[in-house]
Amino acid sequence: MTDITAQRESLGSMNKSSEAESVEQRRVIVAHFQRAAEFSLQPSDSR
Repeated sequence: MTDITAQRESLGSMNKSSEAESVEQRRVIVAHFQRAAEFSLQPSDSR
């Protein structure tokens, strides 16, 4: 049994491999918000 919360706490204490993960997550989140912004702008243009 692997405790996910314990693993995340240990990763948080040693930010070596989690740094690349957080950067990738940030990239995905930014891309998602950019896509959402474009999507929210498109309907008003198509009307």
